[in-house]
Amino acid sequence: MANESDNGLTRIGKNTDRELPECPKVYQISESPGHILFFPKCGRSEDPALLVLRKGLGRFLVISKRKIQSVIDRRNVGHDRAVYGCVGAVRLLSGYYLVVLTSCSFVEHILGCAVFKATDFGIIRCSAPGLFHALSKQHRRDEARYLHLLRASLVENSKHLYFAYGHDISRNCQSQYLLCRPWCSIRSNLIQNPSRDKAKCKSVSLLTPDGMLASHADCGSECNKSMTVTAHQLQNDSWYLADKRFCWNRCAGEMLDDITLPTNCSRRSIRTLLLPLICGSFGCFRDAQGDTSLSLVARTSVSRFGIRHHCRGSNTEGEVANFVETEQIVCVEQRYLSSFVMVRGSVPLKWSQPLQGFSWNQKICFNSSGNISSTQRHFAKLVSHYGRVKVVDLLSSRGEEGMLKQAFLRSVSLLPSSNQPSAYVQYFHFDLHEEMTNGNTAALERLASWTKAESSDLGQFMFVSGREESECQMNLQNGVFRVNCKDCLDRTNLVQRIIACSVLQEQLRAVAIIDSDFSKRCKEAHRVLWADHGDRISSQYAGTLALKRDLTWTGNRTLGGLLQDAMTALNRYFRAKFLDGSAQDSLDLWTTGYSPGMEDAPLRSARCE
Repeated sequence: MANESDNGLTRIGKNTDRELPECPKVYQISESPGHILFFPKCGRSEDPALLVLRKGLGRFLVISKRKIQSVIDRRNVGHDRAVYGCVGAVRLLSGYYLVVLTSCSFVEHILGCAVFKATDFGIIRCSAPGLFHALSKQHRRDEARYLHLLRASLVENSKHLYFAYGHDISRNCQSQYLLCRPWCSIRSNLIQNPSRDKAKCKSVSLLTPDGMLASHADCGSECNKSMTVTAHQLQNDSWYLADKRFCWNRCAGEMLDDITLPTNCSRRSIRTLLLPLICGSFGCFRDAQGDTSLSLVARTSVSRFGIRHHCRGSNTEGEVANFVETEQIVCVEQRYLSSFVMVRGSVPLKWSQPLQGFSWNQKICFNSSGNISSTQRHFAKLVSHYGRVKVVDLLSSRGEEGMLKQAFLRSVSLLPSSNQPSAYVQYFHFDLHEEMTNGNTAALERLASWTKAESSDLGQFMFVSGREESECQMNLQNGVFRVNCKDCLDRTNLVQRIIACSVLQEQLRAVAIIDSDFSKRCKEAHRVLWADHGDRISSQYAGTLALKRDLTWTGNRTLGGLLQDAMTALNRYFRAKFLDGSAQDSLDLWTTGYSPGMEDAPLRSARCE
């Protein structure tokens, strides 16, 4: 059972001999020709359940569990099965479909809370039985195509989906602390003090539910009721508190919330049945005793979710393609916690790289209108969420990448001086391709020295628990690195790992780890975590493993690494020409909340905003 590497750390996905496998929450689905029931198998009789009447497009009602038996008694019950959560609802031509999680696997723990990976989903038709057959022959074919795209978006094209209980995996540690201090999961998981009654705690609101800074009120101050978070909500309303920027099933969940009619329960009670999922990466190493853990969490934004050549740049609202928040967490003895956050994202301009012909290097196309406003909105959002922003631009200075780099620099320089973003944004350029000509790795050493000074300027989130409130110590991270290249994959992952390696030394020092032998083992595990992290993000955005994996693993270019990069590049080219278009359609169907009409074709053109 235990799978320990030579460095004494336990790999993710394997349970040590001292613990039992974790089990997810179990729900039950009961289906009949006239209705669908969804409810938790355990819990109180007052807990909400979902009743779907198969009438018209589908009628969704919230009832209490105690009413389930009367519903079952009055209706013919058909197929019963166990599932692991409600993901949301989508509307296609024949009506609504309910999406549920049917399979998942335990990964590891984060701050003492179990993390699971979603592996399979079920799609249940909610409309009246005859509605599908009432469609024309062409519309039935279109419906079948939409269902095929929906299934592909759920499994094949969304490869790394995670959820957790007791810890909001959609938010970084600092965001959780600011949203609801002192009773956030950070504190409750680090402090074991049974004498406190958490249900009687005062409400605190430092962040709005979308993660933006609302106020700097003290714990006992009066707050806007719509932004107030209580301990009960934190435990039972994970959907409401989730950061919707990174909630992969945001559109499906919001649709279910909108179409569900309350009965005697609160309208918000449907949210307690919704399971927030993130798309990205999760990895964890811990020592053999389990007292110290190093975790790496990546959260991909769903606001502009897509695949490489079909999803580039920014939209009008300043949302960029392949925007990923990465958090590196060190936790020691459930008492010391250190967290550092970085982000990556496509150049925040309106640009695209449409596939034309069979050319290896596709031409970059610019949309000059609205570029400045898109850049301004993008950085305004970053500043509101993270504070200061240090842009590390890795684009080449030559060719079309050079033109993109110059346009990016010009847009940043034109940020209005009277506005917050310009005062909080710093731009740095590092041409990684040029600097590493002929395998020159000395440039990486210079970059590491530079990032060490810059990262210490941003600080890190630090929490040291104590038995009483006055004994706790806390420090906030006041900004982030925003790293980008053209794809925000290979070069970006390499540079982010270098930054994270510098930060790791400070984190180990900050959480009082002075054992040089353990620090060495932790750094070895760090390489593995970042290699897996880069592969998962690359597989989502490009469909392949990352390039330059030998640099991430060893810090040097190798012949084997060059050969592997050549095979990966060929694989990317093939996928871009023949597979990615359909994959983008499936992701658009899921992440944009697109509801097809009778006149729409089941395939749409690639996104080139």
